Amino acid sequence: MFGWLGEPEQFADPKFDSIAARYAASRELNAAIADLCAAHPKDDLVTGGQRRGVPIAAILTPAEVLSSEHFRAVGALADVELAAGAGVPVPVGPFVVDGEHAGYARPARSVGADEATWATRPSVATIAGGAGRPFEGLRILDLGVIVAGGELGRLFADLGAEVIKIESAAYPDGLRQTPPGQVMSRSWALTHRNEYGLGLDLRHPSGAEIFEKLVAGADAVFANFKPGTLASLGFSYERLRALNPRIVLAESSAFGATGPMERADGLRPTGPRHHRRHRPVDLRGCSTGHLL
Repeated sequence: MFGWLGEPEQFADPKFDSIAARYAASRELNAAIADLCAAHPKDDLVTGGQRRGVPIAAILTPAEVLSSEHFRAVGALADVELAAGAGVPVPVGPFVVDGEHAGYARPARSVGADEATWATRPSVATIAGGAGRPFEGLRILDLGVIVAGGELGRLFADLGAEVIKIESAAYPDGLRQTPPGQVMSRSWALTHRNEYGLGLDLRHPSGAEIFEKLVAGADAVFANFKPGTLASLGFSYERLRALNPRIVLAESSAFGATGPMERADGLRPTGPRHHRRHRPVDLRGCSTGHLL
């Protein structure tokens, strides 16, 4: 980003290599970035940012989305005949389950094709065992970072699942960026409440061995790395299934795992509320786990 801004002397001090210094100067940095963006069309900005490894994406109009080469290549759009001779592209949903988009499947039935009926009994569902939280008993291994990954783990933790947030001291979660003088960022506190924390280096043989044992007793693994990163760590979906045939892998990346933009860096949204203090620990392979 420094190079893209033209290496301004204002930010040339080596102190700006630290997150804390950049955070402290965020007002000035954001103003400089705004000036850069104001001077260029969005396509040039996206191309320039992706070339430099800066996470950036254009805000597309509905028409641009429906004509996007990337969204069509990944199967996120389908050509649907809404009426005789009237076909339009429609979004089929961002979620892919076992290779199939979990969204639009078929057009609505025509008027008059169904007979109207009325329910004769109230459709009230009951939960065996009383009023517990719905995900109690589930164990989630959460490798998700920033918000797209972090928020998913938080939702499951709030609803009763045992969520183990796993990270390495070498690659800490970006939400740990903290204003000077503060022990913890507000974003970290909001996104990782109700979770356990475990320091684990998956690149280290001991860390990988411990993670294998955790996978064997878990219900799901969450991750939102770039496509291919989890496999490069030795834990592809096939490997996870070999360790635990029941395992569910939930992955997300900025632009999906296929298509022209699969390797592009992407922006991650921001997120919500409170928990206990967490101090990261790294023991070259394992560390103590504790409630955040």
